[in-house]
Amino acid sequence: MNLEKLTGHAAMFGANSMWGIMSPVSKMVMAGGAVTPMVMTDCRVLGAAVLFWTLSLFLKRDPVSWKDLLLLLLASQFAIVFNQGSFIFGVSLTSPSTLPSSQPACRS
Repeated sequence: MNLEKLTGHAAMFGANSMWGIMSPVSKMVMAGGAVTPMVMTDCRVLGAAVLFWTLSLFLKRDPVSWKDLLLLLLASQFAIVFNQGSFIFGVSLTSPSTLPSSQPACRS
């Protein structure tokens, strides 16, 4: 297997691992009551913003019009609020016994 394919497989494995660990870790963090769903969502959004901002310092910039930037800003906020907010709020409503049953089974 060449290096490009190995890098792609490693990236897919890492992304899937993080996705699979996300629900149980979120539930454990919120189970104690010290972190509310809103605080958890804020931490995830701010962490991603810092990560992408740092990454953007090392990448070549493409010219994007102000109109498109505004549209991207509105669309990203809409997606963050509904996707992340709904996910974290839903996880906060589950119990540790029902959480694994809501995860899809991985079959080959």
